[in-house]
Amino acid sequence: MPMPFHLSRRALLATSVAAAFAAALPSLAIGLEEDALLSVDIPDTFAGQPDAPVTIIEYWSPTCGYCTTFLDETFPRLKADYLDTGKARMAIRPFVRNAMDAVVFMVAEVAGPERAPAVIEHFMRNQARWVNAPDRLAAMKDVANEVGITPVLFEAAMLNQDLLGKLNRMRKQAIESFGIQGTPAVFVNGRLVAGAATYDAISAQIAGGQ
Repeated sequence: MPMPFHLSRRALLATSVAAAFAAALPSLAIGLEEDALLSVDIPDTFAGQPDAPVTIIEYWSPTCGYCTTFLDETFPRLKADYLDTGKARMAIRPFVRNAMDAVVFMVAEVAGPERAPAVIEHFMRNQARWVNAPDRLAAMKDVANEVGITPVLFEAAMLNQDLLGKLNRMRKQAIESFGIQGTPAVFVNGRLVAGAATYDAISAQIAGGQ
């Protein structure tokens, strides 16, 4: 059973850089009923047309180097070829691998729904600055401050136990019910893309399901 994460300065400082940048493990090629996959603690926000025939769901982690590559290389192509053309809709879900991941998601939450995507992207673009920092908590505060999250708001975000509980439950569900072993993990119409979640792999699964 996956253990829940608890936020503390010690937990943040003890998170290993090696674990933070560990390669995503090969995904299990499992299929799920789409209704079960869509039943999560934190409601999805979809990009693309709501009635699109294909639903793509990505689980990702702010400390995952492969997730940054996905953001830079894979997502723009998916957006251009599938989301903007009405062929698919896509949601991105949090997957907490360590305390730092939880902090990023909680800081984004305190920023509000309109600013949250920009806050998360700023953390991703500056990943090495805080993941590799001797004092990760101080570095994360600096990165957050650059997008308008003051130290006071940052500390308030870390007190959101309700959100932390939801993040932990979603992590447990993703591992135990959805077979997720690493990030990024991508589902296409309820089926987990096997292996690396590249554009070609996702596109092939979309084509195979139509």
